[in-house]
Amino acid sequence: MILVKSETIQDYVKKGWWSEQTMGDLLLHWADRRASELAVLDPPNKFEICHCPPQKWTWAELLEQVGRFAALLTVQGLRKDDILIVQLPNSVEQHALYLACAITGIVASPIPVQYRTHEISHVMDITQAKLAITTQHVGNFKAAQTWAEHAHLFPSLKNIWSLGQALPPGVQSLSTLLSQT
Repeated sequence: MILVKSETIQDYVKKGWWSEQTMGDLLLHWADRRASELAVLDPPNKFEICHCPPQKWTWAELLEQVGRFAALLTVQGLRKDDILIVQLPNSVEQHALYLACAITGIVASPIPVQYRTHEISHVMDITQAKLAITTQHVGNFKAAQTWAEHAHLFPSLKNIWSLGQALPPGVQSLSTLLSQT
């Protein structure tokens, strides 16, 4: 989805403000040069936030996970300019997902983990997202359950994926989907 006029893009590239190098190009560049070095890591309190253990990935591991996310999104039928909602705490999965979306042309619309049904409804009305990716809970807020209970309000929403265990009906485990990809 390109929202900037082609003349503006050409002007910015000519001035050196923008490059024709893509996020995918940059990921491949650094994964090739720094494969075994640390690329991304979770906050140390990730378990307290969403009951998922903190992880850290090297550039090679990040590249592998980005490939998995990109493959999963594609296999599930998402294409360039399709929109998905991301309601995740800062995490390695969030980094991989954003990069996978940038590479595939899928639009990731992040929403704060503090958003509840009222705000989520507004975002869904505007974006008509096909997919929501969240976590089982953020602190005491049961994010996956909230999405499942209100999915009927969002006609465009085809799937809800979530990190975590013991997910409510209608919510697929992101970890399981990725492990099958």
